[in-house]
Amino acid sequence: MSSESFASAASRNQTEVFAVHGADPEVLAYAMAKYSRSALSMRESLAEISSQRAEQFLNTFYFQYGHRSIADLAHVAMAIERLSLLAATIVVDETRWDGQERSTRYQNFMKSGWFLPDFGADSASAQLYTDTVRNLFATYERTTAAVQDALRQRVARPEAMKPESYERTLKARAFDVGRYLLPLATNTSLGQIVNARTLETQVSRLLSHPVAEVRELGATMMNIMPVIPVGRFSGIEPPSTTLIEIVRNQAELILSQARHCRQCRADAAGLVGRDLDLAALEAS
Repeated sequence: MSSESFASAASRNQTEVFAVHGADPEVLAYAMAKYSRSALSMRESLAEISSQRAEQFLNTFYFQYGHRSIADLAHVAMAIERLSLLAATIVVDETRWDGQERSTRYQNFMKSGWFLPDFGADSASAQLYTDTVRNLFATYERTTAAVQDALRQRVARPEAMKPESYERTLKARAFDVGRYLLPLATNTSLGQIVNARTLETQVSRLLSHPVAEVRELGATMMNIMPVIPVGRFSGIEPPSTTLIEIVRNQAELILSQARHCRQCRADAAGLVGRDLDLAALEAS
């Protein structure tokens, strides 16, 4: 029997629990996946890792070998704003989804705006759609105001409740009644934190949806998205349009640039260096 067997419990039982903060999602996925493929500790894996090495690892095991469980370890936080209630309902219809949507129960959606589909040359349908949405919003506004007045007359403010809290409570109850009149075109916002595998299936589902707005949203989510700088980058001002143009001009001395795309080159028309004129393309 080895001498280790007789070591004290204090020297043997050394379980550690610690949080890992500040690493990119793909780096975290790499470090977590290393547990099943090496005896390195988390600290050792993070010490030896680099973004390039993590990318190589994921390309090999995730994309080439098909080890899909690795994607469960990389979580991505994103905000989706000014999408319709219909699109939001479709986005969150995911088995493994974690997030929050603007609540129609507690907020006034009169100023949110609404989504207008592309009706093409069918101006009659576009006008009917617009009139219907405006009528629903007008009914929503009248209803919430009437419900709030009725509640104010029937429900007295408790002495312990501040007037502003009382009014806020009445508004919330009124919105709870009137929200069923909101058209599905109403704009909303949501935030989600999902793992990479869920994000992959979510985007695939959105891209194949029959509703055009949802398909376009799926394409936007798949492409490079603007980043809200937080943490160590919170004090860094995002580059302006002018600065981006200057950098593109400098980079163009070495490599041709795709300028018309707002997301990434995946949306570009033509080839880099031989971009097609989108205005002329749409007019043809």
